[in-house]
Amino acid sequence: MNEKELREALLKWAARTNPVSESAETVSRVLARDRGRVRLLAAVTAVLWIVAAGGIPAFFAVFMGFIFPKMDAVLAEMITHQRGMDPARLADSAHMVLLAASKLSVVVVSGSVLTLLLAAGGTMLLVFASKRATLRQVNANLAEIAELIRGSGR
Repeated sequence: MNEKELREALLKWAARTNPVSESAETVSRVLARDRGRVRLLAAVTAVLWIVAAGGIPAFFAVFMGFIFPKMDAVLAEMITHQRGMDPARLADSAHMVLLAASKLSVVVVSGSVLTLLLAAGGTMLLVFASKRATLRQVNANLAEIAELIRGSGR
């Protein structure tokens, strides 16, 4: 049911002297659907913000746990030559570590930016959906009050 159909159902419901249960049922179904939609949007948006906030600590944990020790070992070998590695092999190792760090950085930063954009979009959708649901609830309550006033005037 779209906005126009809801508006028409509310007007028909308010215009009748005795509200028909079908219109009241339609209104309650629409309001229940709105509540469910707002709850779902709120949950998805909260998860997106949590994932976005966790992206940077996750990057540092992966970097410090896997990339940094390898960088440290390659750098130590470049300086001390304790293991006597071939300079070409040492350069290849340094290049692989640098490439892995670069790839990790690009993937994590891109993922974090995408997640932040999705979270911001979800927040905007949540604001608009809650506004729409609130207006529908107010319209339904006003229609009910109008019906009660009409009924008490008789």
